[in-house]
Amino acid sequence: MVVTQLLLIGLLVALTSANYCSYFDNREPSYEPKLRRCSAYRERSCCQPDEEDIGFDIDPIFNGGESAECRTTVGRLRCWICHPRQNLFYANETLTVCEGMCNQLLADCGSARWRDRRVQSYYRNGREFCTEMGFAIGTGSGCFTASAARAAVSSSKLATLVTLFAGFLLTGLLTKSSQVNMALVSVVIAVILMASPISAQTTARASEVTSWADRVSTFISSLANEQLLVNEAQALFDSVEYAEIDVNGTEVVEGIRQRLSNFATLKLNALDRMATAVADEYNQFIRGTREQPFNNPEELPASIYRDSDASDHLPYDQLTFDRRFQYNVNLNQSSVKITSGLDRTNDDLITQINISAVLDPIFKENLANDPFISYQFFGSSTGFMRVYPGRPWQRNVIGFRDDFDPRFRPWFVAATSGPKDVVIVVDTSRSMGDFFNRR
Repeated sequence: MVVTQLLLIGLLVALTSANYCSYFDNREPSYEPKLRRCSAYRERSCCQPDEEDIGFDIDPIFNGGESAECRTTVGRLRCWICHPRQNLFYANETLTVCEGMCNQLLADCGSARWRDRRVQSYYRNGREFCTEMGFAIGTGSGCFTASAARAAVSSSKLATLVTLFAGFLLTGLLTKSSQVNMALVSVVIAVILMASPISAQTTARASEVTSWADRVSTFISSLANEQLLVNEAQALFDSVEYAEIDVNGTEVVEGIRQRLSNFATLKLNALDRMATAVADEYNQFIRGTREQPFNNPEELPASIYRDSDASDHLPYDQLTFDRRFQYNVNLNQSSVKITSGLDRTNDDLITQINISAVLDPIFKENLANDPFISYQFFGSSTGFMRVYPGRPWQRNVIGFRDDFDPRFRPWFVAATSGPKDVVIVVDTSRSMGDFFNRR
């Protein structure tokens, strides 16, 4: 019975949070009259005035040529952060945008320039455009579209009522009542309906509310018994047998010590192999036995350089989801993240990208030797980082690639600063003896 109650409480939490703000730890929308850029959501907003700029803190990817319509549409897209029904289209750090809005975005911004061409020359349709920006594409009510603002505000009050009578139903179940008092539920809902300024479209008759409550009650009971397998779970807990086992504390501690030692040794050996390989390759370049005939990273062979920021360098069909990394990765090769703003024609940058490619077989060997190893990095003083396994770089909430400079990370600073010699001077002269004797 305890398991049943816990499951039903969990279901109540899920129901009562259905219409809340998934980006802001599921808090409830509120009246925010001081919203400026996203004023369409003032009546009921997930964001507060000091948060609406979350969608505006990244510069657009366009290099110029944006029309007024483009800026307006992009602004509406950014205002998803204030939408009161975020849970419908934002989950697992992913924003799902309606395909119609993607088409509108491409139509309004197609004449804008990105790099050296117009945006519309890169994409055949809005779906491709939004996919490149890192959005998921959807249809119906499970995706974001700017025209949904008014509908979301007017429907949120009805959602509150549904949450309330779901709570009444669960209360009856948790108190082991065989039947929920539908008359009481109907009266309470009717009072709320009369007291709330709900539009005619969302007002329902008491008989309809009773019918809804009956269906929800039936669904919850069916979910507990048939889908959540409450009875089977309870039987499993009841069948557990407990036994006392004598253990040798010394042996347990020694086993833990040995495992920790092996864990650290594998990591140190992996680092040593990487450092040795890069140093040897660098020495070959210094001696002139290796040549660097390239003028830009883009000229490097694909076996040496795959850009984490370029989708064509890491095609989706060449990536595989790996549970160790919880991401779609390329286990066959590393990828390179170059800090924004660097001169990509810099000879030192290109040389070090070329040199660091020697690490790929070492990366693979390390992973094969140590199943607990995670991502492996090589950070360069020229401002790029090679990461294995290769993966597309993460995007921000707007869909643009995040910037990253390894030279400012603690692990890079600690590695490049080198060891420090500490000199301890002990004064044993007679004057020090006299000082302590006086004390």
